[in-house]
Amino acid sequence: MRRRHFIQKSLLSLIWIKFFPKLRKDKKILDRNKISFFTETGKQHDIDGFIENSLQYLSISQLSEVMAERDFFNEEKLKLVLFKNNQRITFTANNTFVKIDSNFYQVAFPVLYRDSEFWIQIDEFVEIMSNYSTIKLYYGKNDLSLSYENKGYTITGVDVAKRDNGILITVRTTKKFPKKHVIAANKNGRLHLTVYDGLLNELTYKDYPATSIIQSIQGIQLKNTAELVFTVKGKLKKDSFAIVDNSINDDILLVVNTKLTAAEQKEIEENEKIIAEAEEEAILNNSV
Repeated sequence: MRRRHFIQKSLLSLIWIKFFPKLRKDKKILDRNKISFFTETGKQHDIDGFIENSLQYLSISQLSEVMAERDFFNEEKLKLVLFKNNQRITFTANNTFVKIDSNFYQVAFPVLYRDSEFWIQIDEFVEIMSNYSTIKLYYGKNDLSLSYENKGYTITGVDVAKRDNGILITVRTTKKFPKKHVIAANKNGRLHLTVYDGLLNELTYKDYPATSIIQSIQGIQLKNTAELVFTVKGKLKKDSFAIVDNSINDDILLVVNTKLTAAEQKEIEENEKIIAEAEEEAILNNSV
């Protein structure tokens, strides 16, 4: 089986080199997209990627900065070495082999070197890492997310976005839950989202900043049920929230309509202004 897999990879590599020779050059990447990478502590980082010939690529250089314990770049030989979990992982520009310690593993599409960064086809990267290294990864194609594959989590994160008269809560999942398995309820002024047959990764929400309408997020994991508890700023009425259909991906969408007092709305706006000013100052400091 492995021999057949090796032959398939070799044939793909030869086809790639024959029909796409120009792609091997260090040319500019015009249109980048973002891949959300979640560390072992649940912290999110946006890693650059791009699509070429319907293939999604990932910047190993940027990923190394947040994932590796340390790394080493050999500019003369165009090699990038990542050190993680007592393993040494080596990527070489325009090469179809990834080296893990002293072993070589072939990928179908060569590692690229563009804009002074190393890039790899993301499916190939996840396959190599998960099968031959101590780094087990999960790639969510629907939401372009990359995370550690730990314990089979099915609820992997929470996003909150403002709307005209409230918020949209997006609960990221790795599978589609039946409608009857997802229930929203108002309990003592708090919004409870219960997901039957859900497994919750608490690290993705525990550091949620209390700066918007949502003051805090708590999680409760029972044997066969996961529950997220949202403390909402303002008056939460019985009929002010609803789970809405999502035809784009598997995420759970929860719309919340909130009624804030003038003082509460002013406090939220002031907090958001402080955050915006801090981010602007950080950008200016980094550009100097």
